[in-house]
Amino acid sequence: MSISGAISGGITGAMYGYTVGQWYGAVIGFIIGAIIGGFLPVIFAPDVPKPGTPNQEQLQYTTNVIGSPLYEVLGTAKMVGNFLFIGNERSVAVTQKVSGGKGGGGGGSKTQIVGYNYYATFGEGICKGPVDSLLSVFSDNDDLLWSGELNRPVSGGQSTITLAGVGSMTFYFGTDDHAQNATVGALVGDSINTPYRNLCYAIFNDCYIGSYNRVPTFKFIVRKTPAIDFNANHIISVLDYNPAHAMWYILHDMVGLPEEWLDESDFSDIADVLNSESRGISILFDQQTEALSYLQNILTHIDGVIRYGNDGKFHPKLIRNDYDAGLLELVDESIILEPPQYTRRAWIDTLNEIKVQYSKLSRPDSGEWVVACGPMDAFIKSMAIYRGKLYIGTGGASASTGNVYVFDGVTCQKIWESGNYCVESLAVYQDKLYAGCSAYGKLYYYNGATWTQDTQPYNPDPFNPPFPLPPLPVFNGIYCLSEEHGQLYAGVNNWYDGGQIYVKMNNVWYRERNIFGNDPAIEASVANKFIIFNGKLFVGCSGSSGTPATGGKIYKKEDNWMLTGFDYNNIDAITSFGVYDGRLYAGVQRVIPPFNDTYGEIWVSDSGFSWSLAFTPPVRTFSFTSMAAYNGRLYASSCGGLGDPLDEVIYVFDGINWTVSHDSGCHLAMIAYNGNLYAGGYDGLSTYFDYNAVTNFKKEISAPCAFDIGNKNIQERLVSKTVDLLLFTTNRNAVWAAFNILQKLSYPFATITLVASRDAFRYEVGDCFKFSWADYGVSNVVCRVVQIQEEGPESENITISVMEDVFSITSAVSSFTTPTNYIPAANDFIILPFTRQKVTEAPYMLSGEEIDILSVACRRTYNDLGYNLYMSIDGGSSYSLMSAMGNLVPFGSLDADYTYDTYTIDDVVGFEINTFNIDIDSVETTTWANVLSGQSNTALLEDEIISFQSITPVTTDRYRLDGIVRGRYGTEKVTHLEGAGLFFITQDITLVTNSEVLVGAQRKFKLVPFNLKVVGNIADAEAQDLTVSGVAYTPYRPVNFCANAESFAARYDADIVLTWSARMRSEGAGLGIPGVTLSTTTREGFFEVEVYVNSILVRTVTAIDAITWTYTSAMNITDNGALADEITFKLSNYLFNIATNLTYRSIQTIVVCRKN
Repeated sequence: MSISGAISGGITGAMYGYTVGQWYGAVIGFIIGAIIGGFLPVIFAPDVPKPGTPNQEQLQYTTNVIGSPLYEVLGTAKMVGNFLFIGNERSVAVTQKVSGGKGGGGGGSKTQIVGYNYYATFGEGICKGPVDSLLSVFSDNDDLLWSGELNRPVSGGQSTITLAGVGSMTFYFGTDDHAQNATVGALVGDSINTPYRNLCYAIFNDCYIGSYNRVPTFKFIVRKTPAIDFNANHIISVLDYNPAHAMWYILHDMVGLPEEWLDESDFSDIADVLNSESRGISILFDQQTEALSYLQNILTHIDGVIRYGNDGKFHPKLIRNDYDAGLLELVDESIILEPPQYTRRAWIDTLNEIKVQYSKLSRPDSGEWVVACGPMDAFIKSMAIYRGKLYIGTGGASASTGNVYVFDGVTCQKIWESGNYCVESLAVYQDKLYAGCSAYGKLYYYNGATWTQDTQPYNPDPFNPPFPLPPLPVFNGIYCLSEEHGQLYAGVNNWYDGGQIYVKMNNVWYRERNIFGNDPAIEASVANKFIIFNGKLFVGCSGSSGTPATGGKIYKKEDNWMLTGFDYNNIDAITSFGVYDGRLYAGVQRVIPPFNDTYGEIWVSDSGFSWSLAFTPPVRTFSFTSMAAYNGRLYASSCGGLGDPLDEVIYVFDGINWTVSHDSGCHLAMIAYNGNLYAGGYDGLSTYFDYNAVTNFKKEISAPCAFDIGNKNIQERLVSKTVDLLLFTTNRNAVWAAFNILQKLSYPFATITLVASRDAFRYEVGDCFKFSWADYGVSNVVCRVVQIQEEGPESENITISVMEDVFSITSAVSSFTTPTNYIPAANDFIILPFTRQKVTEAPYMLSGEEIDILSVACRRTYNDLGYNLYMSIDGGSSYSLMSAMGNLVPFGSLDADYTYDTYTIDDVVGFEINTFNIDIDSVETTTWANVLSGQSNTALLEDEIISFQSITPVTTDRYRLDGIVRGRYGTEKVTHLEGAGLFFITQDITLVTNSEVLVGAQRKFKLVPFNLKVVGNIADAEAQDLTVSGVAYTPYRPVNFCANAESFAARYDADIVLTWSARMRSEGAGLGIPGVTLSTTTREGFFEVEVYVNSILVRTVTAIDAITWTYTSAMNITDNGALADEITFKLSNYLFNIATNLTYRSIQTIVVCRKN
């Protein structure tokens, strides 16, 4: 390989609207695809003008094309696998029973084939190896099948994982020591079983491919960050690659240039700078194109150049503010051979806003805001959940914009056009969805099929005007609705009388008498927002036109409406409410004299009467328009319109700090629905969801964008451009690039063309100097070289293009704040050992008749993903790994003693727990049927398993549980003291078994936490002791134990007849309604009765194969010499287990019988 021609200038990145994008001299001109060619087809990502985007969005056909380029990855990339081979195809018939006969006359049923499930063993190639890690696997329609961090092993280069709904996949990392795949060898023979060394690929081992015979194409996210000797900082922020290393890799490893042609010192220097700036990239080589295209794209991202020097080496350089203007050399008439061409762009050719689109790489440690549906035809004004779906009210500046949409979590469609300007409010009342509108002040309801205007009767009292409200100009709108204690409240704005509240009782509308006590000022205000807090209805008001000083108040509904303690000067409006951690939050709009500037604030109250300022945003905003609690945090949307990119954002409060969660747009409504948080505003409906260890890509626009207010004022218009920098994967870098680009494009910098002698002009591309030319009146202008061209091989003259340097003037580009959703620093992934954990035997209802270990822990930080479970069989001298577990569950501790003597179905006492746990909000109230059937809301209270119906926050750190069912799964009611631990057992709990878990053995366990980056130290983990008793083998205690048909205060004269009810594990006795018993013919094992008199055992009877036994008078006299005054009977159920050759005995149940 060689470089043809000479490069007298350099390779630069394209600075938009800036002549740095020119190439000079000969180019390297090698085709990457020709150098690294392979068997994979060429795949082009759609609508991407520059190569290297790390996210392949276009699904490709399953095929194999010889001679096409093999994919290469630097950093992290998502790509489509391509077919290698297929074998062992098989199908399994899917059948169902259908009734036979005609006319209902019988005939039995028959089995009919209704389809087939197909399975196959096949391989898919991914990219050139070796790769570091596999992070995610997706189906061809982007359904997540697996996510985690599968790292390259020390040897062998392969690991096997299980894909959800597919089966076993062996992943080959592309090392040079791949062994032949045994499954493939069994199909084709070892002589043609290619190990595909140095290729990253996957073998799907007899996997399910669907209900039709087509091998699917999968998508893979892999990380590859090859180390290079010239510098150790090749990895940036875990998932990205250092651009300096990427350029070295392209030139040396892919193009084939010798190391002697690359200046190691300069490459190392810029690698250090880029690492300190966290300026990482991820790049996918999936196009057959010139190496220079990839290099130019990288240089564009990092704002740099590569220069080919007189020493025959390539020298990279970053364009930074790294010079002292006073020390720069002067270039003037003494060097320049002819008058320069000096031009300056017009302001009309400049920009004042830059947005950067990047390939957002979502990390497991952060959440994601995405567009759920929209944009709508108007602003989203209101939202409500009705019959399991999300209903959305919109509004705008015309009568055609007041519409209602319905969203089912996937699709969004318009279902009603109200004919009003806005659907201001939505609420559910008596299984109907009510919609309050403006500007005509009408109310409608929806029964799931049709919309109807509310025409219910009204109270004829003249003080109570009719409802629905008359049209303009009397009434303006119904701005809030709320159901409370079986009544529907409507807050309206009366253009003549101010704010009013109507209430619907027994299908009659009334205007609230004495509406706000003795405070007449409210009559000049608007009832703006309702909220229920601590069982009471609160209303927040806003000032109508001309009365801002009296509007911003909060009232509480008692017998009358009472003014709360929120009555402060200059509060113009209450714009939103939220309840979080047992406290009431209010978004307010404050007007500050003398210029009546408006500021948004958030206030808080523990009771609703005493208020304090909770949050003033760092960037001024007009108001906070919506709030919602979600996943243990409070979200609040600010609305501004002040020109600052951070005046319209969603803030999030974790109980300690307020940070930015979503920094784009004003959101007027917010609601939690189906496990996600939805925010609606100017741009449609957005949704936020928390990731669970899923790494994925999506295109995103930088936020905030770069904005030059000075340029906008000069041009009196917004001139915006969106730039694609798709090698960046973080918003942090996209924001930096937007700022950097706009600095160059928002000011009419001068461009100068000079002609000089090569000997006299010793500057290279990227260098700076001061330029003066007296005839032009130009003195000491700092310029940077952007291009050098030779006049010809026989000429010593060169033409130099320079530009007034961006760093030489004061920028007017708005400063930006680093967004919150960027890659966390290393210390954000600190591992703390668990302090709340439990290891026990799983009950029969969870494990069946085998010994399984149930382990749970309460996470210490948000980043905890799971734990490695270790077991010791030698008393703690050594530990062996059993399994990686994900059983991180909510935890609480009893606030007071909870005694054994409550009813088994305790719907009276209940208990409260103290909790700091970050997952507690995932626990919700359920139905009583689910509680009784054991389908949800199960918890482990020390060793007793319980179920509960409801969980209610009491304070920030305390919750109350009611509707308790005790002694589930064969456990026993016992007294639990204050501080006892309670672990919430989720439906997806994982059990683990091991051959060394033997009945009677003493074992120690350790739970070692891990997160995305760090695994804890086993030495820090506290050992958990367990003596294995065979819980799953043990029968349940009999119930309903009676003597002479009495369980309490039993008496006898002669014989004593004992009766009881059996419980059998496999028949659900430990799961269903407490006391579930069996028929008199169903039981397991045998029963044993012990007879005690004066605490002395006088008789033991075993092998009772019935649910009754009689202690005769003769036995009584034999045992005691005469009929005893008081006899105690103890009953147990026992059975012999063949597998363990041991007998297992239930807990005894007791009855006492006294002689008459």
